[in-house]
Amino acid sequence: MDPYATGPNVGRVRHLYVLAACRRLGVGWELVAEVMEVARSRFEILRLRTNNLAAAQLYEKIGFRRRDDVDHCTHVMELGPDRR
Repeated sequence: MDPYATGPNVGRVRHLYVLAACRRLGVGWELVAEVMEVARSRFEILRLRTNNLAAAQLYEKIGFRRRDDVDHCTHVMELGPDRR
């Protein structure tokens, strides 16, 4: 759950890192995709905060939207219903 959100349906992506030697190999994409898949069963929205330009670009390619109007986060994704 996102400690900065007001509702229990909002999750937060935190502390995802990919070793420099493993970057640009799809590892980050797969890691975030797995987090999203697991989160779908519990949350409707995922939020995150990053100041890393490369990470921000990856999140945006995956589908997170840049948000400058939401406190304590830089990116938001609406997950929708669990498809299982």
